[in-house]
Amino acid sequence: MLNLRQQVLEAIYAYQIRGVKGVNAVYLIGFFLSVSFYLYSRRGVERLLWALVSSLIAGGIVVSYTRTIWAGTIAALLAMIVLLPWQQRRRLLAGMAVVTAVFLVSGWIVLGSSFPVVMQLIANRALTVKSGAKVASLIERRDESIHVLKLLRQPDIAVAGVGPANEHVYYDSYLGTTVRSRFVHNGLLALMFKFGIPLGIFIYGFHLAMVAKSIRCYIRSRHTRWEPYVLPFTLSLIGTTVMDWTTNAFMLRSGALFLAMLYAGVAIADRLIRQDASQRSHRNSAFAAPLSIHPTGSGTP
Repeated sequence: MLNLRQQVLEAIYAYQIRGVKGVNAVYLIGFFLSVSFYLYSRRGVERLLWALVSSLIAGGIVVSYTRTIWAGTIAALLAMIVLLPWQQRRRLLAGMAVVTAVFLVSGWIVLGSSFPVVMQLIANRALTVKSGAKVASLIERRDESIHVLKLLRQPDIAVAGVGPANEHVYYDSYLGTTVRSRFVHNGLLALMFKFGIPLGIFIYGFHLAMVAKSIRCYIRSRHTRWEPYVLPFTLSLIGTTVMDWTTNAFMLRSGALFLAMLYAGVAIADRLIRQDASQRSHRNSAFAAPLSIHPTGSGTP
């Protein structure tokens, strides 16, 4: 049993190194894009296809063994349940129940007596967040954040940041030694540390403004042709914001490109929704004009 447990852990971490690390956001938008098409597809075959795709991606997220993407996905799912209209919300909850049941049954059939071991590993990984004092990665990131906050108290760093020379040395209480690093895992702290507090807060404020804009954009897109496309961008921004508190996306090239893509998607969707609203307004005005010239019952000479 212990040998099996070790083999499962080694397989998961090998998969992480070659797979999930660095592409968490791609999993996120792929999952919510397929879920959105599942919710809004009218044909049964298409809905079944998107349900299968979203189930496969969800399985990849689960076996990724990465708490960061778990937290981002759960936060975005909760936001999705709140934002969705009742019909789509009911379909989502029913689909989640079916997928969970199929996942458990399939896992039991494929893994047999080993299935409880794998599920216990996943559960332990998720529950370690509650006991952060015993988890190496959480201790290291806590020590890192405390050290960066102390550095930000220095006037020169607080105003202008450290720029390209963003290397810092802090004491890792878990390893019992000093660690030299050029990366800050918390997104907001990383921005303030690199660019200074004023500019860092400005950049992060822009990101939060885009998150708020995406939510407003989705609410305006309800019952329009753009709703299935706006929803994944909104949820991906929400999930990425949560993930950014433990895995900084702003300082990674792939993360910055992904955020830029989400910002562009929200801006384009907002423009298209405004254009549709303007066209509807013009059509309504054109339809109402003849009625105002010849009101009903007034007669004509």
